[in-house]
Amino acid sequence: MGNSLTIDMLSFATGMDCMVLRQHLDFLLMNGLIEERTSRKKKVCSITAKGIAVLNTLSSKEYFNKTQDPLADVDETVQLSRVSKEKHES
Repeated sequence: MGNSLTIDMLSFATGMDCMVLRQHLDFLLMNGLIEERTSRKKKVCSITAKGIAVLNTLSSKEYFNKTQDPLADVDETVQLSRVSKEKHES
């Protein structure tokens, strides 16, 4: 339960309005990505194993997308240098 946060704590940490946050949390709950429990008369949320798997997948995808842009730039530079070399050899 150490990783659980109350709605108020989440709202403060994210800077989101409680009502908007509640809508997002309801979506995550319906999809099994988080679970909600009552602890000391407060509702707390924590991420599920499925939620962690989705988060890891999204993080990997973001990393992949970040690495693709520089690789595309390198590929374009290599192609331009080949064209330039071919022009000079002609």
